[in-house]
Amino acid sequence: MFMVKAHILLLFHIAQWICSLS
Repeated sequence: MFMVKAHILLLFHIAQWICSLS
């Protein structure tokens, strides 16, 4: 389950980064 949670956090971080670029 740890890998799944880490993957979700990674996707959330990327989403924030994309939003900050736009």
